[in-house]
Amino acid sequence: MKNIFILFLLSLFIWSCGDVQVEDNPPKDNTEIVSDTVQILELTKSIVGILKEGDLRKLAPYIHPEMGVRFSPYATIDTASDMTFSAVQLGSLSKEEIYEWGAYDGSGEPMKLSVEAYHKKFIYDYDFIEPDSIFFNEVRQYGNSPNNVLACYPGCKFVEYYFSGKEEEYEGFDWRSLRLVFDKKDKEWKLVGIIHAEWTI
Repeated sequence: MKNIFILFLLSLFIWSCGDVQVEDNPPKDNTEIVSDTVQILELTKSIVGILKEGDLRKLAPYIHPEMGVRFSPYATIDTASDMTFSAVQLGSLSKEEIYEWGAYDGSGEPMKLSVEAYHKKFIYDYDFIEPDSIFFNEVRQYGNSPNNVLACYPGCKFVEYYFSGKEEEYEGFDWRSLRLVFDKKDKEWKLVGIIHAEWTI
């Protein structure tokens, strides 16, 4: 995994350089772009480690101080119903209390779950610390749920941890994706979104 991560960083550097347009006046160098990319990827490693552990209260130091962090159970973000916590609220979460995280796909019924139950079903249902692929700031579409991350988080950056599936019998319909979204605050990138994506009806 370590070698894959290093290769991934190098490929990101090459990609960012190749994306710069050639103009008559020399463009700014890519130092800031690469620095942001490295900072975000390091943050995601720490955050995914916390998510694997399961204590969401430990995310509090990573949360954007003004925007908080929104939890989206499906690929299509619903800004009206998805649950958002401030850093203070997240730091004092009760594992027993029931929260309404949005609505279930298909039925539309309210998604009323404890923090522990939501974590197991709609955050860390696969071992995302060892994904099949990692994508940086790349909008990818799987299944039939629109990926509206750029519309809901304009100007932000995101990292996607992706599994193509586990069981052959499901022919890829059991894919999973975990997207972590970041916004810059005072030269530091802060977590603003945790998006879980899977095949929906």
